Amino acid sequence: MGKSTLACALSVELSSKNKTLLVSLDPAHSLSGILGREVREEPTEVLENLYAVELCAERLSQEYTRRILEGIRTSLSPRAQDGFLKLAQIVSRSPTSLETAVFDKVVDFFKGYPYVVLDFAPTGNMLRFFQSVQILKEWLLALLKLSRKKERMDRFMGRETPVVELIERRLEKVDIFDRILKERAVIFAVALPEELSFKEAQSILESFKDFRVYLVINRWRGEKVHGLKVPYLENPYGVDRLKLLDVRELLSIL
Repeated sequence: MGKSTLACALSVELSSKNKTLLVSLDPAHSLSGILGREVREEPTEVLENLYAVELCAERLSQEYTRRILEGIRTSLSPRAQDGFLKLAQIVSRSPTSLETAVFDKVVDFFKGYPYVVLDFAPTGNMLRFFQSVQILKEWLLALLKLSRKKERMDRFMGRETPVVELIERRLEKVDIFDRILKERAVIFAVALPEELSFKEAQSILESFKDFRVYLVINRWRGEKVHGLKVPYLENPYGVDRLKLLDVRELLSIL
């Protein structure tokens, strides 16, 4: 559907206004090929005021799991640590864990860039990402309640554990993401002017009906369709060609 190309073109335009970060959350990364510039796993400046990054969910999940383990290691017995480590290794490879780790990184990016453009994988991956954040919040709240009870017992026994502080920091990130999504974020459901593509985009519109979500018709050739329109452009690859892609209707929403 050309959503990654649109994300690149939109980011190029936004970078002329202020510092912008383009983030690929698609396991099949394509930013380097579209931009014609090398994009790495850490933010790299590809154009003045434009930075891009292709996140590796698996590596982020492993790092996230390691940080969590370090945080609770002192409160577990050596035997419990060994069992928890094995469980954590399994959990770190699960889809939800991968998306939770990516979310953790994305929230950090919000602090340093006025504009952050997220390029998602196909629809199912995008929906699961946002659903994982809500599941994470519910799970953290329940875990916090249990951890506070344990903390009181630990203090009575003269022990100090960092678990409550760790959970509270995670909840703070979830709250930041929720607030940005509700107050500032714009979601573009990208479709081609054809029936099957429209149906896929419709699932995004319905899932995010409480937010600022818009249908975008990419590669538009004058068809009578509803939505924001991006006219067809032959070979829109490389920064110079991306600048020719007409994304004015998308910019008018921001």
